[in-house]
Amino acid sequence: MSNLWNYMGSRILTQAVAKGIVSEMEAEVVMEYAVYDRSWHYIAIESDIPPCVAIKLYDEAIIKLRRWIDTAVIILPKGRIVSD
Repeated sequence: MSNLWNYMGSRILTQAVAKGIVSEMEAEVVMEYAVYDRSWHYIAIESDIPPCVAIKLYDEAIIKLRRWIDTAVIILPKGRIVSD
């Protein structure tokens, strides 16, 4: 398992994990790919999962996050986040 857990630097991903919207691994893959622009190969090595699994986790997490954000998250001016 990865020792990175960079998703914790993201308030929205931390809330999504705490609420069970996405798993820690899904949040990690989203953060590594979308924020840090890491390659699937890098993510696979650091997370000890095949690249195809990392891609699948990312795709599934993005769908879950979009659904949750559309229904339960409000981002106020200055970036303040309010969620259910």
